[in-house]
Amino acid sequence: NVRPPAAVENFGGKSAAAAPVAAPAVPSPSPSPAAGSAAGDGSRRAARDFLRDDRSQGSQSDGGRSTSSLGSRGSSSSWEDMSKEQRVEAKRIIKEFVKSMVKGRELHVALPNGNVRSVTVSLTRSLDILKIKVSGQTRQIRLLDIDELVVGTDTGESQACEGLETPLDELSVTLALTTQECITFRMGDVEQRDTFVMCLSMFQGEVRQKMGS
Repeated sequence: NVRPPAAVENFGGKSAAAAPVAAPAVPSPSPSPAAGSAAGDGSRRAARDFLRDDRSQGSQSDGGRSTSSLGSRGSSSSWEDMSKEQRVEAKRIIKEFVKSMVKGRELHVALPNGNVRSVTVSLTRSLDILKIKVSGQTRQIRLLDIDELVVGTDTGESQACEGLETPLDELSVTLALTTQECITFRMGDVEQRDTFVMCLSMFQGEVRQKMGS
């Protein structure tokens, strides 16, 4: 594990580590011919809904909670029920996410005092390590070291958010780490939030599969 630099080690306040959970297994579609034109609004909405449904399938509803985690997903039929155009759109969303994250993109980290800090976040080409760069220093976080992804404000009784001081809103995505830390990102909109959560969940699942094979 990479020891976090002081400049980035206390982004999200304290947190008790959550119990490890499995990541969702998203089916890999067979290759399809490239679409001759951009997908229509209906296909785009359906693809976005697929990403959102993928996240909600990992939600914990016990006790009225809606805290989302890297939970298992048993809805492969959702993918199978999508049209060719909808699948193309969903694949495009994931491809664009990977391209932007490998290159590195600016995101905002929420601090315990309510302020936000601009950071550069990227993924390694192997899609197994998340890198957060700020003030010339970089912290590396293995996806396998993320126990839970808490989405929005409704943390309920989540152990991952016990003692969390950072104020949350509906655009928040909080990474609960095995180091008993939390890092909260404030995304630009709900669509960006859901795509971020779904893709990280999917990539973590692929890493787990590779380690188990």
